[in-house]
Amino acid sequence: MRMHTCAHDKVLLTFEATVRPREANTSRNLEAVRSAARPWQRALQTFSYITGSTSGGVEMRRDGVITVRFTCDLIRVYVAEELSQYAGAVSMVFRHERAHAAAWEAAMAPMLQTIGTVFEQRLGRTPNVDSIMDVAQPLRPRVDVCVRNSTKALDQEDYPPLRAALLRLGVPADLGTR
Repeated sequence: MRMHTCAHDKVLLTFEATVRPREANTSRNLEAVRSAARPWQRALQTFSYITGSTSGGVEMRRDGVITVRFTCDLIRVYVAEELSQYAGAVSMVFRHERAHAAAWEAAMAPMLQTIGTVFEQRLGRTPNVDSIMDVAQPLRPRVDVCVRNSTKALDQEDYPPLRAALLRLGVPADLGTR
């Protein structure tokens, strides 16, 4: 979990990424996985994709600090069923997908500072839940963009070595392109 205080220590910003699945869902073939992936993922000839959701909330604690909570939940990990034929391939891809949660939290650390600066610029000395909501709501798309950019960056960085590792396990380089 990432945290940042702002507005004279009266506002606590938090971001938490959670991973729900304990194992990969291999019920979809490679064609279905790639058609469900984003265009940049298809360009990487991905073997998997994730589903998730972002949410948030604002609440007043007993000590008077207002907490603004952003969360991102990794709900499902889909790995192409064809990888089940290669020992260790599904778990390797599953580990890659689970790594997104840590990458999201790392990417959100500077974003929370940016959001904190916006709060300090727009809130008075005595913020209340309603004023916080008014400022927080338009900032939520920034969180979504930050998470999406982090996902893309990790995939672009991690996919070449992941593909090389899959080749060493015997996964054909042309799997899905034949």
